[in-house]
Amino acid sequence: MISLGSPISDDRRHSNAARLFEYLNGRDPEPIRQGRFVDLHRAPPVPTTSILTKTDGVVHWRGSVQKRCAHPHTENIEVLASHCGLGFNPSAVIAIVDRLLQPEGEWKPFEPRLSQRWMFPKTSLQ
Repeated sequence: MISLGSPISDDRRHSNAARLFEYLNGRDPEPIRQGRFVDLHRAPPVPTTSILTKTDGVVHWRGSVQKRCAHPHTENIEVLASHCGLGFNPSAVIAIVDRLLQPEGEWKPFEPRLSQRWMFPKTSLQ
């Protein structure tokens, strides 16, 4: 699974649209009261890559960090982009293609080529 700047956190405050969402839906919308959308922070039992940017103006980058709770094949890749640009940003596309080209059952963490490393910041995602 590959996500692009997605709010994969139970904490809606990681989104700049949180106030608008609560205004339109109330503090606890019906799906949340019914138990849906709980444990979003848990990685699914499949290889998971979250591509995120610290310059995202819609979803705070901390809300896009996938924690390695129960699945070891989980990673976060930081790129230099805007939220709306993630879908066609060259570094995001490079990471997506790399992830999709992996043979099934042979997951390895993303490692950009030497000539591409400048496109992927190595900052702390904690």
